[in-house]
Amino acid sequence: MRAPGIGGDGWRQVHFMVFDLPADPGRFEERVLHMRSLIGSAGVPWLRTIPQFRLRNSVELNARLNAVVAAGGEGLVLQQRDYTVGRSDKLLKYKPYDDADARVVAHTSDSGTYAGPLWGLVLVPDYGMTCRI
Repeated sequence: MRAPGIGGDGWRQVHFMVFDLPADPGRFEERVLHMRSLIGSAGVPWLRTIPQFRLRNSVELNARLNAVVAAGGEGLVLQQRDYTVGRSDKLLKYKPYDDADARVVAHTSDSGTYAGPLWGLVLVPDYGMTCRI
């Protein structure tokens, strides 16, 4: 017996959203045009591009952020027009709350009441202090 939704019509609602083509040469604007062309001609209904748009001022920016968050989104990604691939101060997350990225360096297990293959993670956040969760 299959689990509910596995292989059923529920998967038709899932989309793979593409933001960038990092292996493609050129500036971000050029990569977006190429990305739209590739996805548009692919004929794959679940493959979509994330909409790109320009805003004129901070009032428009905050209105768009509020609309995205109200619809269940996390926030916006802002980029300068000359953004190139990789970590850069020209590509920023804009969200109504702070968070941090971290690298998982180990996992821990428990042999007591909650025994199992994974009990916790050892992380190294961008700021460098190792922590366990």
